[in-house]
Order: sequence, then C-alpha cells, then structure tokens
Amino acid sequence: MSLNLEELEQVLLSHLKSPEVREPQRQVLAPRAALKAREPNVQPVVQDPVDLAVGFINEIVSETRSLGTHRLDSSILRTIVLCLEAVEKNDPILHISKTLEVCKVFISSGMLAEPRSLLEHLFCSKTQKHSPSLEDLIGGYEFAGFGPKLDAEYIMVVLELILALRVHNISTRFPDTIIEKTSPLIPSLDRQQRLKLFTLLSQFCTVEQTPESLKLRYYTLMYLEDADTEFLLATILHFERVCDASVYSSTADMFYKLCSSWAQSQQSLRLLEFLVYKYRQLKPASCTLRWEAMICQPVVPTALDDHISYLLTTLDVSDTNDRRILLKALELERPIANESFFAASVCRVIKRLDFNVKPDQQLVLALLEVSKNLTPSLNVYDMTTIMLKDLDPLVHSGFGIKTLSLMTEVLKHQNQPKRLRNFSNLLFHFGGKLLTKHETEALRCWHKCLGVEDILVEQNTDEFGQLKNKVERMLNMLIETEKYTQSYDIILHVFQSFEQVHLGWEVEKYQDELTNTFGVLFKLIARMIVRMDYKLPVKFFGVCDKTRAFVTIELIKILTAMKPSRRDQISALIVQVKNELHDNGLFLYFLSSISMIIEFGLALKSIEALNFETNSVMSGYRDIIVCHIYLLQCCAQMDEELLMKSLAAALSWAKTKRAKVSVYELEVLTMVVRVLNYSDLTDYASYLLEVARQNADFGDSDLKLKIEAASLKLQLGLPNDALELLGEMPSNALEAVRYKMLKTECHVLLKHDTAREECTELLSLFKNEQLQLSKQSSKLDVSKLLMLAAGVSVLMSLFHREKNKIESVLNLKQSIRVLQSVMKNFLVTDGSSIEIDLCHKNMLKMQFVSSMLQAYSSLAVMMLELGLAKDFEYYEAEIEKVLTHQSCVVLKSKYFFKLAKHHVYKNDLSRAKEFLEKGTRYAQQMRFESLQVEFEKLTAYELFYQTAECSDVHVIRDKVDLFFRLLAEHEIDGGKFYQQVVYELKLGRLLVNEKEFVAFLRMFLPLNGKEKTSRVETAVTKIKEMIFETVNQDLENIFARDSVVVMKEGVMDNLYAACIRECAKFVNEPRLVSEDISKGAISVLLASGASLRSDLDSLLLRNELMRYESIEYDRKLNLAVESMRQLVPLVCQPDYQVSATQMHNLPSVLPSNWVTVCLDLDMSSGCLLLTRYGPKQDPILLKLPLERHLIGRHASFGSAVQELEAIIQESDRTTRIEVTSLVKSRADRANWWAQRKSLDRRLKQLLWEIDSHWFGCFKGIFGRLVFEKDVVEETRVSLERILSKEVGHSIELGTFETELILQLDLQLESATSDVEDWFQHIQISDEADYRRLFLAIEPELQRVRPRSTVDHTVLVVSPECVKLPWESVPFLRNRSVSRMPSIKMLVDLLIEHEKHLNLGISVATGYFVINPGGDLKRTETNFTEIFASRCGWEGIIGSRPSEEQILQGFQKDLYVYVGHGGGEQYIRSKTVKSMAKLPPALLLGCSSGKLKLQGVFKPHGTVYNYLMGGSPMVVANLWDVTDKDIDKFTLHVLEKWGFSGPSGCDIGHSIAQSRDVCVLPYLNGAAPVLYGIPFKIRNEL
Repeated sequence: MSLNLEELEQVLLSHLKSPEVREPQRQVLAPRAALKAREPNVQPVVQDPVDLAVGFINEIVSETRSLGTHRLDSSILRTIVLCLEAVEKNDPILHISKTLEVCKVFISSGMLAEPRSLLEHLFCSKTQKHSPSLEDLIGGYEFAGFGPKLDAEYIMVVLELILALRVHNISTRFPDTIIEKTSPLIPSLDRQQRLKLFTLLSQFCTVEQTPESLKLRYYTLMYLEDADTEFLLATILHFERVCDASVYSSTADMFYKLCSSWAQSQQSLRLLEFLVYKYRQLKPASCTLRWEAMICQPVVPTALDDHISYLLTTLDVSDTNDRRILLKALELERPIANESFFAASVCRVIKRLDFNVKPDQQLVLALLEVSKNLTPSLNVYDMTTIMLKDLDPLVHSGFGIKTLSLMTEVLKHQNQPKRLRNFSNLLFHFGGKLLTKHETEALRCWHKCLGVEDILVEQNTDEFGQLKNKVERMLNMLIETEKYTQSYDIILHVFQSFEQVHLGWEVEKYQDELTNTFGVLFKLIARMIVRMDYKLPVKFFGVCDKTRAFVTIELIKILTAMKPSRRDQISALIVQVKNELHDNGLFLYFLSSISMIIEFGLALKSIEALNFETNSVMSGYRDIIVCHIYLLQCCAQMDEELLMKSLAAALSWAKTKRAKVSVYELEVLTMVVRVLNYSDLTDYASYLLEVARQNADFGDSDLKLKIEAASLKLQLGLPNDALELLGEMPSNALEAVRYKMLKTECHVLLKHDTAREECTELLSLFKNEQLQLSKQSSKLDVSKLLMLAAGVSVLMSLFHREKNKIESVLNLKQSIRVLQSVMKNFLVTDGSSIEIDLCHKNMLKMQFVSSMLQAYSSLAVMMLELGLAKDFEYYEAEIEKVLTHQSCVVLKSKYFFKLAKHHVYKNDLSRAKEFLEKGTRYAQQMRFESLQVEFEKLTAYELFYQTAECSDVHVIRDKVDLFFRLLAEHEIDGGKFYQQVVYELKLGRLLVNEKEFVAFLRMFLPLNGKEKTSRVETAVTKIKEMIFETVNQDLENIFARDSVVVMKEGVMDNLYAACIRECAKFVNEPRLVSEDISKGAISVLLASGASLRSDLDSLLLRNELMRYESIEYDRKLNLAVESMRQLVPLVCQPDYQVSATQMHNLPSVLPSNWVTVCLDLDMSSGCLLLTRYGPKQDPILLKLPLERHLIGRHASFGSAVQELEAIIQESDRTTRIEVTSLVKSRADRANWWAQRKSLDRRLKQLLWEIDSHWFGCFKGIFGRLVFEKDVVEETRVSLERILSKEVGHSIELGTFETELILQLDLQLESATSDVEDWFQHIQISDEADYRRLFLAIEPELQRVRPRSTVDHTVLVVSPECVKLPWESVPFLRNRSVSRMPSIKMLVDLLIEHEKHLNLGISVATGYFVINPGGDLKRTETNFTEIFASRCGWEGIIGSRPSEEQILQGFQKDLYVYVGHGGGEQYIRSKTVKSMAKLPPALLLGCSSGKLKLQGVFKPHGTVYNYLMGGSPMVVANLWDVTDKDIDKFTLHVLEKWGFSGPSGCDIGHSIAQSRDVCVLPYLNGAAPVLYGIPFKIRNEL
C-alpha cells in the first residue's frame, strides 16, 4: 500500500465527511465487488477511498491468517473500523461481506470483543435497535434480502462467536430460534456450506445439555448427511442426561421427524433404536406417534436402563462395526443406571474378547474406563486380570501396562491388596518376558509394578518385603543380562520406599533394619559393581544421606568378602560417599564403620574434621565416633596424643548414663580397651571398662565385657578379681575358648589343685570341629582362632614353667610359630586379597606385637631360668627387632628397660647402658603415666648401678623404695587422673613378687649385690641373712676365712643343720634364687666342717645339678620334636625335672687309675671348692682360700682371670692383620717376637703362681700316685710320731693329710713351699723350722712306694672356672688331663664307652675339613697328605662344606676340622646338639674350645655342642692361636697318638707331650684342651 496508516486514516475520514455518496451497485456479482470479495490480494487500479479501504482490509486479513494477530494494535483496529465505515457508505453488500470476513478472522484468532462489536454495529445499523442480545443477532439476518448464502454466512459467523464466547445463559428458546431461522436457508446452501452449518450446530448442541439443545441435535441430524457415529452416540448420551417427563413433549416430534426422514431416505435406524425404544416407553397415551413402525425387532430389549448396557447386550462385539460403535459409545461419559447389570454385561463381553487383538484391547480399555467409578467393578477387574494372564507381553505390553495401570488407579483407594498383588505380579511377569526383547517396555512394566508395590506398602508396611523381593528378582535378571545402568532407578526406588516406610526411626534401629532387610539386594548390587566397568553412582542408594552411607557400608562388607580383591571398587565407593555426604558426623561414622570392614588409608586433612554439626543424624554418637576416629589415626601413626584424645572421648562416653548400648558402641569400646591394653596401658583400659560398665546396661553383651575385664585383670596380675568376673560360659565357640583360657589361667596363677584338670579341658576344646581352621567363616575368625591358640600355648607354658621347663619352652615356641603364621598370612600380605578390616587389622597388629613381645620376653625369662645364654641372646635380639618395627613409646620404653636388665644379667654393661638411655628417651616422650614403665625404669637403673658399682646406687635405691612404699598404699607420684586409676584399681597389688625379687638382687653377689641385710623382709632375704650370719659367726678368728676346710664326716652343729634345712626349701625357686641359696648352703656346710655323708651327698648332688641342669635342658630342647601343624599342645605333659643322681655312680664306674676333681668357686669368699672323686672312694670336699698366703700378683681368682684375659687380648692384637702387616724388617720381626714371648712368659708366670700360691700342697688332691690303704695308714702313723717328736707336742694326721704329702713330687722346684703349706695346714706353727721338719719326714716319704700312678685326671670345671687353662698348671701340665662340664655327663660317657677305654677307638674311617676358608694354605699343605691319602677317609679341602656333607662326616669314626674357629659357621649348633651320637672330634681352629661366659648364664660354645651331641672326645683350643705353632702341635699330637706314626699313647698324654713343641709353649701350647675320654687308637692289625 502506497499510503501509510496515518495518511489512510486522513483519506478515510475525509471520505466519510464528504456528502458525496456513490450509488451502490446492486448486482450481486458486480466487477469491483467481485474483485474485492474474491481476490482480496489484488490491488485495485483506481485508488479511491473505498478501494483503499478494501485493500487495507484484504491486506490485514491476509497477514492475520498467515502471521497471527500480533500486529493488530489499537490503531490498526481503528483503521479497520474506518475502512468498514467507508465501504458501508458506498457499498452495503460489500460492507456486510467484509465485516463477516473480518469477524471470522478475529474469531479464529481469539479476538472476540471486536467481532461482537462489529456484528452489533451491523445489526443496529440495519434494524435501528440498540444493545442487541446474541439471540437478537441470530434472528436479525434478514437485513435487505441479499440472498440465502450471505444470510447463512451471517448466521454461521454469529454461531461461531457464540461458541467462542461459550455462552451458557442463553434462553431456552434459542435452539428454536436457530431452527426457525436456518430452516428456510438450508435448501439454498451448497454442500460445503451445509456441512459447515451443521457442524456448528452440532458443536452448539454441546454447549448445554437441555431438551431444547437435544431438539436442535435432532434437527441437525435431519439435514446432516452421513452423520458420524460419534454425533449419534453423543445425541443418545444427550438424551440420557436430560431424559425426564418433559423431554418427550419437547423433543418427540422432532425426533419422530428425524426417524421418518431417515426411513424415507432409507438410512439405518439401528443406532437410533435405543432412542426409539425409550420414546416408546415415554410415550403418553394421548400421543398419536407410531413408534412401533420405526422398530424392526418385535421383542423389546431388557437392557434399556442406559445406552451402554443396551449396546453391551445387543451388539455383536465380534462384528467390527458393532465393536466400533460400542467403543465410541464408551468414550462418552454417561451415567450407568444399573451398575450390577452393567458390570455383569462387561464381564461377559470381556470374556468373549481376544486380548491379543488390538481392537479388542481398545474395547477392554474403554470398558474399564467406564467401569472405574462403579461399585461392582471388582468383578470386571478380576475377569480382566484372568484374561491378562494369557496375554503375550512381547506383542501387547503396552495394552497390559495400560490395563493394569487403569485398574490400579481405581483400586489403590479401595483396600484391595490381593488384587493389587495380582496386578504387580502380572507386571513383573511381563517385564521378565520382555527384558531380552524389548528392554524399554520391560522397564516400563517393572516401574509400574513397583508403583503398585508402593501402593501396597502405603496401605500396609508389612508388604515392603514383597516389594524388596521383586526388586531383588528384577536386579538379578538385569545383572544376568548385563543391563546395569537400567537397574539404577529400580535400586533408587526400593531405597526411597524404605526411607518412606521408616521415616523418623532412630538411627541405630534404622541401620539395623536396613541391614536386615536388604541382605540379598546388597549381594546383588555388589555383584553388579564387580561386573561393571564403571562406577555405580552412590546417589542411587537412596535420597537420604544416612541411607546412602549405610547401604555403602553393607556393600563394602560384601565386596570385602569377595575374592579376588575388590579394592578399586571399594575405593571408588568411599570416594563417592565422601563427595556425596553433607553430614560430617555421618561421614565420620561411615569412615569408622568401614574401618571395621576393610583396610584402607585413613587420612583426614585436619583434626577439625572431627567437628559434628549440631543437626547431624549421628549427634547422639558423637563421643564414641570421635573416640574411634582418633583411635584409627593413632593406630596409623601411633601418636600418643591421639590415643589420649581417644581415651578422653571414650571416658566422656563411658561416664554418660545409658539405658542401652548399640553394637557399634560396644565394638568401639572393645577396640579402645584392647588398643590401650596392647599399648601396655592395661590399667587405663581396665579403668575405662569399669566406668563404662557402671554407667550403662550392656544387656547380653555384658558377658563379653566381663570376659574382657577378666583378661585385663589377669594382665594386671589380679587373678582373684578376674575369677570373680568369669561367670557363665558364652555359647560362641571362640568366645568360649577365651573364657576357658582366662579361667584356666586364674587357676594356674592361684596354684589351685584343679589347674591341671582345667588345662586338660581347655586343650580338649580344640578337638572340637568348630575350632578347626577350615571351619572358620572368615579370615577374621581364623586370625582370632590363631591368636587364641597362641595365647593358650603361652598359658600352657605358664602351667609347665615350674615342673616341666622343657615343655614350657616348647609351648612358647609353639605360640611364636602360630604368631608368625598370623604375621605371614594377615599382616604381611601382597594386597591381592582383602584379608581383614582396618580396625581389626590394626588391633591384630598391636595384639601381634604385644603377644610376640610377651612370648619372646617369656622365652628370654625361661632361657635365664635355664641358664642358656645363646638362646637368651637370640630372643633378646628378637625383642629388639619387634620394638624396631613398632612405634608405641610405652611398649618401647618398658621393653628397652627390660633389655637393659637382660644385658646386665649377661654382664654386658655397655649395651645395658645403651638400652637404659633408649628407654629413658622414650619414657620422656610418653604422654601417659605407667606404673609398669616406672617400675622397669627404676629397677633397671638400680640393677645397672649396682652391677657397675656406681656411687649413685643408693640414690636410685631410695627412689625404688619410695616407689614401693607409695604403691603399698595404692598411690603413685603422678597426675591426679592416674592416681585415681591406681587407687580405684588397687594396683599396689601388682608388684609384690617383683618387690621381693628386687630385694634378692640387692643381695645377689654375681651382680655385685653386696647387701647383707635387706630392708624388705621376704622369705628369700631372710634365708640370705641367715646364711650370712651362720657362715660368718666365727669372724672373731681373723684367720678363719683364710683357713683351708676339709669336710669331715660327723654330726653337724644344730645351727648349721637348721640353716641347711631352710636352704633346702628353696630348690624350686627361680634358678638365680635356688642356685644362690644352694651355693650358700654349701658355704654353710663348709663352715660347719663336718656333716653326715647323706647331707654332703645331697649338697654335692645339688651342686652337680647346677652344673648339669642347663646342659641337659639345652640338649633336651634340641632333641625335642616340635609339632609344626598343631595349633596348641595336644596334652598337659607330666612333670619333668633334670636328675643328676648318676653322679653317685662315678666312683663305681671310674677307671682304677683315674681321678676326677670338680673345680668350683665360692663367690662370697673367693675360695676354690675342690671335690675329689677316686675309684671306689667317697668324695672329698675342701675349701681352698686363694689368698691365704697373701703373696703373688694374682692371689685372687678374679685377678688371675683378668690377667689371663689381658694376655689373650694382647695376643689377639699382635696377630691382627693391621699389626702383622707392619712387620717388614728383621727388627720389626724381632720386636714382634719379643712381644709374643713376653706374653708367653706372663702366662707361664700366671700358671706357676696358681700352682704355687693357690694349690700348694693341695695339688695332691688331683692325684698323681695310687697307694694301698694300709701303706697310707702305716705312713700316717709314722708321720704323726716323727712330727710329734720334732715339735714337742702331739700331731694328729688324717688319711687325707697323709695322702696330700704323699702325692707331692719332692723333686719339683716348688716342693719346699708345698711342704711348708702342708705344715701350715696340719697347724704346725710357722715359728717351727719347716726345713728341719721336712728333712725329718723326707726319708719316710721316700720310703713309700705307690701301687701305681694316676693315668688320667678329669676336671669337672664350674662355669666360673672354665676360662683358666688348668691343664697347663705346672703340676698338671705333663699329665693326661681332660675336662667335662659335669659329672653326670662323665658317668654317661664312661658307661657308654667302657669297652673303648682299654681297646681304643677305630680310625679306619674319618672325615676331614681342611682350610674351608681357603686362606690357610700352609695348614692345607701340612695336613692334606696326612688325611687325604688315608684309606677310608674323605673330606673337603680348601672349600666351604655344606651342612649335609658335615653330617655325612659325622657318620665316620673320627671327625677332624682344621680351619678358623670350630666349624660352627658351616653347621648350625642346633644340628650338632641334636645328634644322637657324634664321633670323636679334633676341632683344631682358633678358640674352638672357647666358652662364652655371660654374667649369670651358664657357659656355652662349640665344644659343649659336640659333647651334647654325644661326642665322647673333643680336642679344642681355649683361645686364638697362630697357625704355624698349632700346626706343629697338631702334627706332634697325631704322631704321638699313633695316627700318623707307630702305635702311641692316648690322646691325653699326646696333648701333654706336644705342648712344648710350640715356639710359644704357653701362649699357644696351653690353648689346646681335651674334653671327654682320652681315647687311644685301636691297633687294627
């Protein structure tokens, strides 16, 4: 358009104001009018105002039809009105046409006010009426008679407006008006207009349901060609809704006309038959309408109450058309007059339908839709449900879902659980069948199924189990078909349902219910997690945080139990929970809980993470959760600060009164108690447990806590308290074993007579099949069983400790083997499988460490008891290893102090000091106070200061005494809290026995305990004081201590006898005590000077037992067969004590020309104790004071030993490579030899002083000659006579004194001093002329002739005496001398090898090991020819032998080792000691015969190993020697022995004759010694 809107308005306004009016064209089809009416988009050529107006109207109409009404603002609307006015002024017909056209556009666009205004304006302009109604508008179309079509258009526009306005308050005459106004027009309308008109009329009929509008329907049907079924059915429904007495009068005529019209046009009245029957029923008597003529069937149907019932009974549903009619009828909402009849009809119809046919499905749905509001619909639903069972869901799942959903919607408010359950089952069944074919439909079915289950749960929460079961089955099928993601919503659904059902439950009850409800579901989800390649989102585990957390906890439990390890999946779950949970307290509880399930790294960035929100669901558990988190961190870092915080939180929880304690709280309490216990804070643990039990009701769990409390009491040394706690035995097998173990331990500690019976019953429990490892349900239970078994073995060791020490040690070793199995299988894993959860693994680690320390410490104590230093060292080292790999400062400090004491026992004071410093350092780091640590610290320092003879010993001793004084009142010098713990638990009872032992050590001379009286009055200190007083009662005689005492047979003074009887009561005390008291008894015996033979034999037997007992225990332990497969000992072993009664057989088995002398040292007096055994002679016991002459540099035993050690140490120094490498010139060599020979002279001098100053005349006790008894007696009488005459008074001699002087070699240089010593012994004053006396008796001594000479002397050397080379003391140096550790071992050898004493041994076969280290080439050259060329001999030369080769060598007649040491580096000592019978052995290496002396322990070394292994003869070196000298010695021995030369003497004489071939006859020649029997070589020819 060329003009804009404003310009157009101006043109139109000017036109309207102009008086000029064009003559309107009357022709209907005038060119311009036709142009404008039919071609609105064609612009007129002449641009007059009317043309402009029409053009504008056409443009707006076109735009509105295509673009909508968004451009129709008020200015355009105003312009349209001006345009219409302009057109109306010049062309009324065109004005009407354009007005109607604009109105239609406005109405279709939803603009209703404008068309109504235009129509009203049009009506008013033609009729001159104002404010017309809609009814006025419908009747006012006859304006100028422009033709029926235009009139019809007008009416249709008005009808459209009325429909659009949805007017409901029109008058009842309105339909009649429409009928009246439209009837004349109908014949002139074309088909399209007619269709449009009656479509509008049919729509109009639905505006209101009145008889008048029904009449309009009938009118419409009369003229509506091919009326559709929907309209007909709607008409019938209209009739049903308005049917009353008045409907007939108002509508019958019209309906009758309709029927007549249809009949004339031969249209079927079938759909109208229902109405015909109804009008026939309603027909009044006065009516003349013949309804019968309209009905084809003479029989009137019975179901005329409502149309649907009529159709159900009259239509053939198998007929497609009838089914369609019925379906259409059902789609219309209509009243049901007879619901029961209707329901029955529906059931009959449904029964005839085929649910697998789609049209029938539609009909079913329609019938159900109609039935849903009817009371009797249950029967319909039942029938439908039955029919649905045969439905093929693969084809018709949608129908099934719709049908069941429709029925569910109806029944969900009617309390029909059984019917809903059937619906749910069907849906579940459909989903199962569809899953592999139509996944989406399957899931639809299942979600609908779960919806039905939700309804059931809402009605009755007990139905939740059915929902859960269905979910489990769904999930199982989804997993099997690998449709994992499809299961997420199902999982979420069931947890949401659970949350709804259990809304508001207390958190513990909620978690328990969740756990108990979803056991199977959790397993299925876990299985799905394992199979998935991606994470399962935690958000599908419910909506609530607590549900997600608790579900994840249960899943982790299951994943943990799976094999192989599922660590990745578990870690992913933990990370997700960390990110998903917003409740910090709940997250901490989650961490705490999963720590009881799986091992994982617990790392909280900050300790502030422990803060709980006030609204946390776990706020009621704050203290116990915080306690556990601190505990976990403590176990990871072993930080005492964290452990203290954990204890503080636990005490806060324990002090709160509680009516009930949850399983979680019980678990955490148990854990913190055990961690404290395993951290050696047992007193704190016991206190915490007592407080908790006082303030809470633990219900059935209290039995478990009583057992825990009893265990703590036992570890605190309170068996009576523990026994009171042990009431009823628990039913659980593992707990029952623990209960029985604790009860048995109480009986053992209390020394009840029933202890053995209790132990037997305890061991019998392990025969129960439930306690087999293979029967345990989890790795955790296996570990618990193993730890119990280890504990039982420790208990059995305790039971056997006093009466069967061998079994006690074996029990402890068995315990350690079990513990090592725990470490190997549970603590040191490769991570491939999840064995034990974090909490229990942490506790297991701590329990393992505690148990290992306990077991190793007990073994160390047992080795101390047995005197076995080497094993003691081993277990000591193991304790140190265990401490190295753990970080508990309490344990470290306690055991380092124990190790310090252990090293004091070994006399290793430098190492003891190191451990004291370590223990002190860790004690300073301790945050906890500890009674045990304080005790160990104080007593360790006191023992160290005492042994090291520090001046501060009295200061530390006062602290120890103060400690015990406070403890007696259950007090301690510490913090208030710990004072409360000590006081309430009465911990002063703990260390009573320890106090007694401390008092004993102060009087224990081997550890420099020099107290003669004790501040602590105990049985041991009393007997010690009694011994001291008895032995030293004769101190007024200043010479009494230096007097030689020779025991005589006679009656002992009562004072001495009483003391000895008291000493006998201590034989079963610990070794240190019993041996010390036994040695004291011997001192008393010697102080008495006389005793009955029985008393002497008894004490000598005890003395022998002290020598032999440790060796026998060592041998037994090595021979013991240890059960490697048993968890616990099979039975209680009978009592076993080492016996040495065979020593009484020595005089009877000793060869006639042999003498045995026992060398012992009295530590209190420093005297040598010599016991001589001769063939068929009673033993002679004498005490030989070493300082009786007070001359010589080395008068005391200790100084002699120190001198020997200094000589050997200096000798070793001179042979070291760093010294010998400097010897290059002749002068260097001369200087080196000068040093060596000087040492040789020093050793010779030392041995000469021992000979001269120690033994003097008493060297005769060693026996050199054998005299007849009558000769001795005759000589005694002669000597008494001569000496009495010479001194002027009577001299009495005994047989012993006579033999002493007879045994002296008067040709020796020392003869004069020896005779003088003899004169002093027989109490001839030194004022006498000893030389004159000697000259007087010499002829008599020269006259006496011995029967024979002593061929061999056996020295039974006590541990204190083993270092000295007694064999090289001048009076023994040229004699055949051998050593033995004990008389018992000597007797055994003499009995076993009796035939070899005279015949000798065979050396036809033998095994040699020469220079195995490869560095003694000269030695190799010297001996290769001798041994390698010998027939029947084999061996190794110049290379390292295997243990198996040496064992084969032990099968030969003789074993020879020539190399470094004694060959112990090539064969284990245990292997050697375990041999049943070893051959004679020549161990010719450096120090092969050296015995290691370590404090209070018995000596040990390679040579003892061979003796224990049954070797009857061993040659070895006491110290390091040079290879050249010892090679010369060895070659000479072999020649003299007859091995490499003609038949010779026995090995003892060979050694004696070979010492001087050495360049250094003492420094090297005194080193070789013989142990055992001095065999000679048998002549094999």
